[in-house]
Amino acid sequence: MKVLVGPSRSLESECAVRALQEMGVTTTAEPGPDIEAVVWVAVGGSSQDLACALYDDPDGPPVLVVSPHLDAASQRLAHRLGATALLSWDTSSQVLVDTITRMLEGTAAPVITATTGLGDPLGDLTVRELEVVDLLGAGASNVDIAGALGISYHTARTHVAHVLAKLGVSHRYAVVALARGARRLDPVVPSGGSP
Repeated sequence: MKVLVGPSRSLESECAVRALQEMGVTTTAEPGPDIEAVVWVAVGGSSQDLACALYDDPDGPPVLVVSPHLDAASQRLAHRLGATALLSWDTSSQVLVDTITRMLEGTAAPVITATTGLGDPLGDLTVRELEVVDLLGAGASNVDIAGALGISYHTARTHVAHVLAKLGVSHRYAVVALARGARRLDPVVPSGGSP
């Protein structure tokens, strides 16, 4: 079996390469027609876009995403890549190879959707980040967040950026929508209406 491991030149990918090679699996960092499966090691947002461009092929080899956490963000990444399976970084080499084998046989368990597989999409946020979500729900700007939390504007902006990254969304309105969907924030009620 020949497996493409990406992104290239990351420590995490090199660890996956070593684990696979120790189990007798041939690995490469270059796409090609003889690739049987893809192992994509989630290491950051910029590599995610590259992965989507490289592996967005429904007829291509099955994709396994290996992520530091099995959370909503990693599940969204797995869905964007059309992944067949999702594992955490601390998975053993044997489980990694067994999962790839099941993917090739068509018997791998499907990736759970982020909306139905997790009770709370905000579950990985810190207490401070949840405070930021509450303020975003109230329509607060970064300046307002800084004032309300007694922190600098730059720190408030960093907290908002971390919330966006952890939830895998690109805009604060999406954070509010997720928080409302998770019943963290009250739903929007039109004037004169009731919840």
